Amino acid sequence: MVRVDGATLTPSGAVSPVTGADDELTVFPTPHALFALDRRQGLLARSDPETLTPQGKPYQLDAQPSPDGSVVDPDGRLWTLDHRTGDLVWFADGTRHARARAGTPGRSRLVLTDGRPALLDSARRTAELLNRDTGAVTQSAPVNLGPDDAAPVSGSPQESRLLVSAGSRGHLLVCDLGAQECTPVVLAPGPVDLGPPVEVGDRAMVPDYTTGRVWVVDLVAMRPVAERRLFDSPRRFDLLVRDGIVFYNDPNTEQAGVLDLDGRVRPITKYDRAAPGQGPSGAPTQPSPGGPHDNALPGVGAGGTHAGPPNDIPTGPRDNVPPVAGPGDTRTGTPDDTTVSIVVSPGNRGVVAAEFRFTVVTAGAARATEAQWTFGDGTAATGTAARHRWSRPGTFPVGVTVQLSTGRQATAAAEVVIDLPSAPPRIVRLVVEPEAPRVGQQVHFSAEVTGQSPRTWAWTVTSNRGVVTTSTAQRFPHVFDGTGSYTVTLTVTGEAGSDRQSRPITVTPPPREAKCGDTLTTDAILTKDLICPQEVGLTIAASNVTLDLGGRTLSTDAPTKTSKGIVVEGDGTLSNITIRNGTVAKFVTSIRMTDASDVTIANATMLTPPAEQAGYGIRGDKVRGAQIRNVSIDSFGIFRFRYGSSVTIVGSTLMGSEQFSVGGVPTCELDTSCVIQRSSLRTNIISCDVHNENGNTSITITESDVTAQQLFGLCAATIKNSTWKKLGNIFVISVTLANNTFLQQHYTQVSFGQFAIINNVFDGSANSPEKRSSGLKIIRSAHGTLTRNTFFRHRGHGVEVADQTQGPRTIEISENVFESNGERFSGRDGLHIDNVPPGVLVTVTNNHTKNNLEYGINANPGSVKDGGGNTSLGNPKGCRGVFCP
Repeated sequence: MVRVDGATLTPSGAVSPVTGADDELTVFPTPHALFALDRRQGLLARSDPETLTPQGKPYQLDAQPSPDGSVVDPDGRLWTLDHRTGDLVWFADGTRHARARAGTPGRSRLVLTDGRPALLDSARRTAELLNRDTGAVTQSAPVNLGPDDAAPVSGSPQESRLLVSAGSRGHLLVCDLGAQECTPVVLAPGPVDLGPPVEVGDRAMVPDYTTGRVWVVDLVAMRPVAERRLFDSPRRFDLLVRDGIVFYNDPNTEQAGVLDLDGRVRPITKYDRAAPGQGPSGAPTQPSPGGPHDNALPGVGAGGTHAGPPNDIPTGPRDNVPPVAGPGDTRTGTPDDTTVSIVVSPGNRGVVAAEFRFTVVTAGAARATEAQWTFGDGTAATGTAARHRWSRPGTFPVGVTVQLSTGRQATAAAEVVIDLPSAPPRIVRLVVEPEAPRVGQQVHFSAEVTGQSPRTWAWTVTSNRGVVTTSTAQRFPHVFDGTGSYTVTLTVTGEAGSDRQSRPITVTPPPREAKCGDTLTTDAILTKDLICPQEVGLTIAASNVTLDLGGRTLSTDAPTKTSKGIVVEGDGTLSNITIRNGTVAKFVTSIRMTDASDVTIANATMLTPPAEQAGYGIRGDKVRGAQIRNVSIDSFGIFRFRYGSSVTIVGSTLMGSEQFSVGGVPTCELDTSCVIQRSSLRTNIISCDVHNENGNTSITITESDVTAQQLFGLCAATIKNSTWKKLGNIFVISVTLANNTFLQQHYTQVSFGQFAIINNVFDGSANSPEKRSSGLKIIRSAHGTLTRNTFFRHRGHGVEVADQTQGPRTIEISENVFESNGERFSGRDGLHIDNVPPGVLVTVTNNHTKNNLEYGINANPGSVKDGGGNTSLGNPKGCRGVFCP
């Protein structure tokens, strides 16, 4: 073992706590002791956590610990499983305790949840919470695992909850041990190789080794909210949580990074691959949101030395952005449309001293950054999630004031009723899952009850034909064999009284089985993989239709130039169409839609033939209000939307051809709005209208990872809070670039009408030697603002203004940082401004330059307006055309 000092990063000398230990040594740090477990020899050693000095002799476990079966709880107890016998063994105050056959040998895992040990037995399909003193089971839940599921598992740091990856189905199972149930969250069509999830806040991160991506799951809404590809190829990687921050790491390469809770990825290079022993190289830090206002560059200390750590990663400020042109950061509307609400868990009614959990949920473009809570009893709390207990009965108003990422405030309110623990049991809500059951589908009945614990539960389900079923269990399942209207009634009885509540249920017919060539006018499901010889696999020809692919694949063995997997088209406009949960493969177009509204495509994969240059994952004409969530498209052109379509793509992986000569072109055109959020997009060109100069087409990309060489068209483009690689050209009518990081750039030229380029990082450090381009070259524009950006380590100029378009117009260049730009055989300046044509006013204000090859700022005298406040440090020729002290 080696201890690294967290303040100085100085390693201690190496010690061997167990003689003869090999690579099966596992270390468990606690505040008062450091445990080292040698699984091969079955020995446990205790050391001082500061000095690593051994504390006594190693202890013989009399067990063969499982590789995934050892944890240490907050009280310093070591818990382990014997993988030969399934025995549970734990040590408290130096004393060995055991519980025989607690788990199935080789199929059980131990984790901590809310500081307590929990056991997942994939053979018995159970999750169990254990008593910290006796090892006995205190709560359990059934876990729906397949026979081949390895079932990686982790525990919640604050809830009695396990997160289980079920790769055979592509599910995350969220097991609430208090409620004794596991809720599946569909991630991808199985089978996939999922790793152990991690939890932070109200998010779970699930690694997908099959594709090198990670899923982000909202644990309040129980749904995926983002999918991010971290690596370009399948691999096993680590997810780690420290102090509320999620790190990802490939232990076999230099690649690592930080994963934000909304899915934003910030990559980190751990070391130079060509010289791994040298560690990471430095990079300048970014200006403060208000911009630099003194003579020294932000992040630079006295004498020009870098004040931050050597591997500061430039990401740019994320939130303090002034208003910019364009449609803005859109999730499902504009920032001003954002509303907030409160989610109360476990419900809006409880007893004195019971804990309630409150979470802010936003609907719209803005994110909640801060929140102030009041609970109606004189107490308050801060944070977007809060916990509270009431000390007396009553009805209490709960209020929250939320600070949004746009700078606006919003409020929400809820009401919580608190009873005495001795009050008669009261039914808060009858729970029916699913809410709209079908014939043949298993339905679960349960209830939220407050007050005194009921002595008896009496359930009755009736129809117009009489009693259908009864139960005396707290929760029970039932399968309906006929359609119609039913009523479920629950009576609970306690020592102090009883309560009764009923609710209606409507049971609908089961979806029809979909077959090749079918035209669907009602809900349908795939019950097996389909290989269709027809030109069209399936057609949806009516409104209010859900096509559940059932985790299956719809494909063809005879693709033609016009073959389509699923067609959505009927007489007139179709509405309320859902396609979900499966794969469409080998058709030239996976999904083709015409004249439809309120279409949802979710948890689906679309694969077109790799050699087919006309292939699209999705095509849509006159498709309004389309929501595409958590999909994966691997297709030459990815998508094409036209003729007044409006579509939002969220949490998806979009892969197209990146070849420059024949590259794919995802397209939005002819009065169409396309929004891409929290997604990964790889292609050659993004096109947003090439035919309609007077049209109203827009494309918005937010919080995404983009690899593309060009963005062009007669449209308005907004790119915010994203990472973009290999950008070469932007040719659009107007553009907003805010809070982005641009990497591995080609010769980046921008030509547009109006522009706002704010708070971005243009990083040239990773450009290949042959890319001798400027960080940004403005060749044609109207009015525009270039402010609070950082341009560094470009082989050409940091920024080159070579705009010869006649005026009148204005260009403002202010509060930017230009550092270490220029190369002998290409551009040499931080900011280089060519001759400014008549009528054009270029104002240069409060820019900061350092260590550029020649000039910090280079402009012909009299050609620009010097707004003052510009600085030069380490530029051999200083500044020209403006004053730089």
